[in-house]
Amino acid sequence: MSGTGGRISRTFGWRRVAVAASVALNLFLLAYNGASITHLATTVGSSRPMFTTVLTQAESRLSPDDAARFRAVMTREAPHYIAEAQQLGLYRDGIIRIILSEPFDPAAARSEISAWREAWFGFTKTFGDALVDAMSQISPQGRRELLASIDATRRSGLHPQPVR
Repeated sequence: MSGTGGRISRTFGWRRVAVAASVALNLFLLAYNGASITHLATTVGSSRPMFTTVLTQAESRLSPDDAARFRAVMTREAPHYIAEAQQLGLYRDGIIRIILSEPFDPAAARSEISAWREAWFGFTKTFGDALVDAMSQISPQGRRELLASIDATRRSGLHPQPVR
């Protein structure tokens, strides 16, 4: 019996270590992916913000009237969603600084990731609201074109692929 008990104990011990390692890796990947996503507000190989590139690409698929209405809303709301994206960048930098610091401070990392997550929620709400407002100003055909543009952006690698 004692042989079976030892085996059960080792099995549970191994699983505990595996779960802990998995959670740690997932937290790191969450922070890393979040940092990558926030690059939408920063420059990528040029002085042109990624938002500008993505929105210009979307507008190019719209009729001139739809593009003008879409651009007007997104331009009006830009200070709000760009400020939110810049805040994400600050938290991303903080997460990276904490991850690289010695000694590593798990409590500080959790706190910074939590702050980043709240900033992410703020950004997605602000940008999402602007996008909905912009879409409400364009034609049904224009909305279909925007969906096609999003699909093209996803295929080009500028947008994260959905998990399947």
